[in-house]
Amino acid sequence: MKPLAHRFLEAITGAESWPNALAGMADSFGGIESHFTVWDRALGRVLFSARAGRFPAEANEQYARYFHRVDTCREALIWSGMGEVMLTQAYYGEAFVNTEIYNDFLRPLGARYVMGIKLADCGHAVSMLRIHRSAKNGPYSEQDVRRLSRLFPSLSHSAQLYFDRLQTSRTAALATAALDQLHIGIIVIERDGRIIHMNAAADRVLACDSIAKVHGGRLKFNNMQARSAVAGLIRNPSRAGEFSSGVRSVRVGEYELSISPLAGDHGLIGSGALLVTLQRSDAGLQDLIAKLRMEFGLTCSEAAIADQITAGRTLQQIATNSSISLNTVKTHLRAVFAKMNVRSQSDLVRVALGCRSKA
Repeated sequence: MKPLAHRFLEAITGAESWPNALAGMADSFGGIESHFTVWDRALGRVLFSARAGRFPAEANEQYARYFHRVDTCREALIWSGMGEVMLTQAYYGEAFVNTEIYNDFLRPLGARYVMGIKLADCGHAVSMLRIHRSAKNGPYSEQDVRRLSRLFPSLSHSAQLYFDRLQTSRTAALATAALDQLHIGIIVIERDGRIIHMNAAADRVLACDSIAKVHGGRLKFNNMQARSAVAGLIRNPSRAGEFSSGVRSVRVGEYELSISPLAGDHGLIGSGALLVTLQRSDAGLQDLIAKLRMEFGLTCSEAAIADQITAGRTLQQIATNSSISLNTVKTHLRAVFAKMNVRSQSDLVRVALGCRSKA
């Protein structure tokens, strides 16, 4: 019995493939197919599904397309007690052979009997295990029920781990989405410059400005003051996580660059991470590039050039600051004129200033 539970846990954690784990489950109970399913109650759809056995690959597509709507087996498991083994032969009796899920889906696949168990329930989602058996192998016995019941604690623990990982991923996705809504650039880096996270605003700034660049997954500051600010926070480079307290703020062009140790109560935070924020010095200039891109459909490079022209820079200065040729700047400028429907740089400045003044 232990190998089954261990293989199921390894499938949850990614150490073993789902087909191997579920094939062992089906074979152990004389089944032709076994399924692990996570069902979202709120959305009314499958969040995750893994299977192994004799069902063809298109069976999953058929189920997702229609048969999940008429799956009385799933509904019975959702409303069953935790750890309660459900048998179609006991729950429905002979009435099961009259159901749509049996006649149009399971029967053509060679499945006659279903044994299932609800493994975990986190409120909005339920995970369940089902094992399908053919008519040739006969109905499930009391011994089968007892064996699955003995496996339940281990299987349920593994299923709960899956929910925990799912919740962690969801929380991270929500945090990322929230940070991407900010107009302030946020970058979290390790002490060696390796980027842990960068929000959309920071990505736009780095792509369109000469403050810093990303090389080999690391943040490299082009400005000497910024590099000194990072170095000033590190007390002892030979020991990870030792930073001096306080915030270092540096003015780099039109941006205020703030660098500070990332602190918190969570034990994992104290690993030597730094928080870098990028914000326009003038609040009226805040994320003009994003506004130009949204309003006129400019590319990042085009919006950066329009922004710099609005700031009073010449085309040669823009080329030098952006490390591109003057001809490339002129090519981008022609595209900007066309998209913003202007014919001169003065018209461009007028339209851009109007865009900036919008809330």
